[in-house]
Amino acid sequence: MISHRPESLTHALKSGAVYLGVYILRRLVINAFVSKALLPAIELVERRHFLSILDWYHKCQYMPYEELKARQEEKLRQLIHYAYLNVPFYRDKFNALGLKPEDIRTIEDLSKLPITTKLEIRQNFPDRIVAENIPAGRRYLERTSGSTGTPLVFYLDKASWDYARASCLLFLQWANINPGERFVWVGGRHVKIPIKTRISYLLQRKSRIPTIDLTVQDMCTLLQRLARMKPALIEGQASIIFNLAQMAVEYGIEIRPKAIVSTTETLPSWEVVERAFHCSVFNRYGNYEMSGFLAQNCSEGHSLHVNSEICILEVVDGQGKSAEPGELGRVILTDLTNYAMPFIRYDPEDMARAGGECFCGRGFPLVSNIEGRGSEALITSQGRLITSATLGSFLFHHTHAYIDHIIKYQAEQNEPTVITFRFVPLGAVDEELKQHLYHDLRELLGEGVEINLEFVDDIPPEVSGKQLVIKSSISR
Repeated sequence: MISHRPESLTHALKSGAVYLGVYILRRLVINAFVSKALLPAIELVERRHFLSILDWYHKCQYMPYEELKARQEEKLRQLIHYAYLNVPFYRDKFNALGLKPEDIRTIEDLSKLPITTKLEIRQNFPDRIVAENIPAGRRYLERTSGSTGTPLVFYLDKASWDYARASCLLFLQWANINPGERFVWVGGRHVKIPIKTRISYLLQRKSRIPTIDLTVQDMCTLLQRLARMKPALIEGQASIIFNLAQMAVEYGIEIRPKAIVSTTETLPSWEVVERAFHCSVFNRYGNYEMSGFLAQNCSEGHSLHVNSEICILEVVDGQGKSAEPGELGRVILTDLTNYAMPFIRYDPEDMARAGGECFCGRGFPLVSNIEGRGSEALITSQGRLITSATLGSFLFHHTHAYIDHIIKYQAEQNEPTVITFRFVPLGAVDEELKQHLYHDLRELLGEGVEINLEFVDDIPPEVSGKQLVIKSSISR
């Protein structure tokens, strides 16, 4: 006896096969357009060379560690010699210690140099810490949001942009994300994006969703929006990613991207995010002062691979010496690409555990975890969460000029309706500054919260060594 499928079922199977075929073909066409046409066009028009650097990263990432270290040290020697000749700040440091450029030949030799702090950079910017020989047209002014508690104004070398962009593309490929796949970034505040950038985002299928003023209901709406968008990648601030994951589980909202990339802060729990979104989670460590994209884990483990072609990342103990594997210490960075304003043994005020373990075969050095960017958050009376990154972005955005008046800051919330802000001022504090600060913080936090302002000489770190921006004993 021969059985036949109902015509409706046969039709449905054919329609499904056609739909799947069209979907796969569409994705292949878009990916090919972005990788083979759009990115080369951007490179040509903007006179960049990030694609050739990316090709090199593909090759060198699997070199033996010792070979990569030798390349790092050659770049380090060139940078040290250059800084001594062209940057008064570093030249004076060398002379005060009786050192010459040839005394710094290896990564281990870096311990001979003192650590460079944000305060030192602020005190010497721009006259003594910007390279004297670099024309103004080769550099551009940037400022941090202050998410680690100490905002900073600095110059980046335009030539370093290509290395950062290539590193970004490499890290995305580690997460199995190809150019042209839908990419959504969540976090931060709303900023005006230039039309040229918006067009580029549109062609590359990138979206940016600010989250600074989102209530619990807004977060649910955002989750539903993400479910409709079906992004291949969701990237964003760790605390926002974590909160979205918790709410996705609680409200049963199904989102299945290919990957999640957590940035800016320390992710409280990988497992919660993996369970919520049913995909691999990647933790990326970036530093805005160095164009970001310094380190990320691969699909084989949680330890972060440091891109040794663009920076030297040290983890040091309390005496500034290399920490032992597994030991918690301070992150110290040396940028190997910024010759406009070199950052040598720079302290970004992050903490990490030295060493790490991965079996992927890459030779890049490892750091087991970045722990200095906590995901603590203030809670407003409306139920909104204000993270350290959000607070810093708000206070030191271009519309709020506190970067010229504040060295450090910290917010503490031990009661639901009371938040105390401590500020270490740069110079005298007048009544007008206090009023502006209070007004802007009230705008951020809304009504229903008592705001106390304290101006202090210093904000000491915790016993752990962490410099917390937000201290909260309020349960989320």
